[in-house]
Amino acid sequence: MKRDKILEDLVTLTQSIEGWLSPTEGILLFNLAKSCEGKGYIVEIGSWKGRSTVWLGWGSKFGKNLKVFAIDPHIGSSEHIQRFGKIDTFNEFLQNIKAQKLDDIVVPLRCTSYEASTILKEPVELIFIDGAHEYDMVKQDFELWFPKLVEGGIMAFHDTDSYKRDGPRRVVEEFLYKSQFFKDVRFVDSITYGKKVARNSRLDRIKNHYSLLLLRFRIVIAAKIHLPKTLRKIGKKLINFLQL
Repeated sequence: MKRDKILEDLVTLTQSIEGWLSPTEGILLFNLAKSCEGKGYIVEIGSWKGRSTVWLGWGSKFGKNLKVFAIDPHIGSSEHIQRFGKIDTFNEFLQNIKAQKLDDIVVPLRCTSYEASTILKEPVELIFIDGAHEYDMVKQDFELWFPKLVEGGIMAFHDTDSYKRDGPRRVVEEFLYKSQFFKDVRFVDSITYGKKVARNSRLDRIKNHYSLLLLRFRIVIAAKIHLPKTLRKIGKKLINFLQL
């Protein structure tokens, strides 16, 4: 199956899987997983019902066929419980993965991020963090998994573009954009991601701070100004252009 065809099919298919990942974010995850070189595994913190897992799994299949460890206790985060009450998403997650014939590559770990970090000793080449959104919990996820991420590996966070749910935003500002250990920090929709390095250069840090300013501009525009749809699209295209 050709790449463009699977991307087109996945955009349609994943919309039927309950979740909050946009098609643009899904394509990013697909490409990040496809680009993995085999230096370590792929890890996802927070799977919900498998929308992002499907994107990562198919990206891996088009790449090096690396295992995707999907970590989630499947009882919901605090905000999920507040919104939906008592839940159990595990069976629906498994059904969605099996329906996509990804059960040979996706390894579900029904546990917390902390528990999984004590189980998985293998190096990680790509990690997508979309678990609990409280600052302390997102920071803990970073601290648990950063040491396992190989040099040259990618760390990505979801929901980093909001002042209301500020845990992911604060963590990426402190530990990616302003870090000496990440370069090429960028964002696509609400996902912020960067490449781990032994030590970045002064030019890398300037580029990271520039990208951070663009992210802050995007957040302010989204939060403070109710623009017509056409102008919002123009603003989004401008920010994407400025990131080039």
